[in-house]
Amino acid sequence: MPKPKDLTGKTFGNLLVIEEVEPRCTEKHKYRRWKCKCLKCNNHVIIYGNNLSSGHTTQCKRCSEKQNLDRTTHGMRHTRLYKTWVSIKARCLYPSAVSYERYGALGITVCDEWANDFSAFAKWALANGFIEDAKPHTCTIDRIDPSKGYSPDNCRFTNSYVQSNNRSCNIVIVDTDGETLTLKQAAQKHDLDYPTVYSRWYRGTRDVRALLSQYNTRTGERISPFR
Repeated sequence: MPKPKDLTGKTFGNLLVIEEVEPRCTEKHKYRRWKCKCLKCNNHVIIYGNNLSSGHTTQCKRCSEKQNLDRTTHGMRHTRLYKTWVSIKARCLYPSAVSYERYGALGITVCDEWANDFSAFAKWALANGFIEDAKPHTCTIDRIDPSKGYSPDNCRFTNSYVQSNNRSCNIVIVDTDGETLTLKQAAQKHDLDYPTVYSRWYRGTRDVRALLSQYNTRTGERISPFR
């Protein structure tokens, strides 16, 4: 049987082996363990010998977690911007996500630059109007062309009203003055109650003048203003 290797004094990445400690034993195996000093933070840790020899572990857990955090989020893991990035990737890339059917399944993608690097997304967002502490619904990410994916040239930050009027499922009409509007925009323009205008459309009204009439066709009463 070959003599067990002595790792004392050897360096594996940022870990300097100080001494061997009591092994972990099971019914069938004996796992050698070593006390090591992390040369980055001077923390002392116990590491399995095979993890050192294989290169699996090269620094203490504390430094490893800090490195991963710096690499992926730059300390922004708990921010609204980071959550936005996670949501974009989920809806476009993960079939298990609740909204995947309305995005990824329809061919809506997220560019590689953003999908693989939060810092790239954060740099673009902060340079293009993102406000971390903005009021709810006043700073949301929006695709300029709803048929295309998430990328620097097709995204912007805007309020939820503009975003809702930019959805591919919106009803679009041509107003009496020739302006093309979504049904909701038209209702607001004419100061009409949107549910009433939508109800007219749903019942089959397609004549724009009748659709946007300020009066109830049955009672002649002025309908409620926009809401």
